[in-house]
Amino acid sequence: MNETQQILNILEKLVTGQNRIEEVQKNHSRELSHIKTTLKTVATKEDIEIAVNTAKSEIQADILNLGAKQTRKDHQQDNRIKNLEEHTSTTDPTKN
Repeated sequence: MNETQQILNILEKLVTGQNRIEEVQKNHSRELSHIKTTLKTVATKEDIEIAVNTAKSEIQADILNLGAKQTRKDHQQDNRIKNLEEHTSTTDPTKN
């Protein structure tokens, strides 16, 4: 085997090795892309805390709103009962 043939063999091995490295790099790039995509869809602790705090605030507002509605209804019913007692000349049986 002459020197030129040895150089060609070495170059051929280098090209083959380079092709394998490029294939591995493609596989790694594809896997990295999948990982990045997955990480984007996973909520962070901060995302969860924001969602929980928002929901908590909404629930508290709903509770306050329901409490105000119930207080209004109670007041209306008290007025209606008081008015009914006055017009029918009846007394409140719970009072002494």
